[in-house]
Amino acid sequence: MKTLKWLQLQGNNLTGEIPNEIGNLKELNRLELNVNQLSGEIPKEIGNLTNLTWLRLSQNRLQGRIPIELSNVNNLSRFFQLQNNLLTGCIPDSLFIHCDVESHSLSSNPGLPWGGDFERFCNGEDQIGAPCDDDSPNTINDIITSECECKGEINCNPSIVLDKVIIKRNKGSVLGSIELFLSGGNGNITVIWTNGSKGLKLINLLPGLYSCQVTDSIGCTIDFGPFRVGHIPFEDNSTPITIGDTLIHPLVGMPHNYLPLYDINERPEDANSTYSNEFLNEVSLYPNPTKDILNVTLSIDKVESIHISISNMIGSTLNYQNFIDHALTAHFDLSNLPAGVYFISIQTDRGRAIRKAIKT
Repeated sequence: MKTLKWLQLQGNNLTGEIPNEIGNLKELNRLELNVNQLSGEIPKEIGNLTNLTWLRLSQNRLQGRIPIELSNVNNLSRFFQLQNNLLTGCIPDSLFIHCDVESHSLSSNPGLPWGGDFERFCNGEDQIGAPCDDDSPNTINDIITSECECKGEINCNPSIVLDKVIIKRNKGSVLGSIELFLSGGNGNITVIWTNGSKGLKLINLLPGLYSCQVTDSIGCTIDFGPFRVGHIPFEDNSTPITIGDTLIHPLVGMPHNYLPLYDINERPEDANSTYSNEFLNEVSLYPNPTKDILNVTLSIDKVESIHISISNMIGSTLNYQNFIDHALTAHFDLSNLPAGVYFISIQTDRGRAIRKAIKT
């Protein structure tokens, strides 16, 4: 066998792997194993067959990377054919030696750069960043990375959407709960919270802010939060919400990863402030929603000073103005703020009113 010159087994429906011992056939001139169902990796020991002039391994199910040792087979002249396999990674630079072989092909190997277009390799095109196919239905824009791996971006479609949040406080206790209602995503969903808990619902929570990361079965992740437990808002023109009531936060019209602490129809509770329908009626905002300038008009008598501030959903003050006039219009430029819901706080010696503004 060691003096064998030709090994032609093409088209025999052979299965299994090519044995490493094939590298002992050092007198071999032709190796033709094409058109079979051979699997596994190409043995690097083929690089020992320096007398080969024909190498045909095409139309099998060979996988893995092309061994650099194939460049040692430097007498190939008629065939260098590895097409129609499942080879992946970069084409070794040393295989440039085979660009002059009469019939050379690596085509139809989706995991190789350009799907195995050997001509583009021979023309010196950069393999890093070249298109490929990682054989995953969950990725898009697959390319060859700097580590010579074919990888794509996870296709997070449909995206994970937070439809509703229910926050409760336990009766007679400072403890509360959060429950998320999600849609979209791919397959099963895992929710991990900043306090180490898992699941869509958390109970017996101490007052504070809680955020979570949601991951679906293909690895798409999105962060939600923070959600405030222990700070109960109530709506204008209504009685305060009592302990044990349920707060529902619909995200209608909001980006799927924009997470208000309050409903857009609610405002934070301030135990040291007073509110009245009459006071609220003396305040108007326009245009609301707005893309840039928000006008706050007041017609309030018998006050000595007026302080107007704008805060975001987590309570950070973004802008404020002080006035002593009783009839005025204040102008706030919101053009540099992200789209979302903001609270306009009007503080006077008579009390405090909070109105909501929407930036588009």
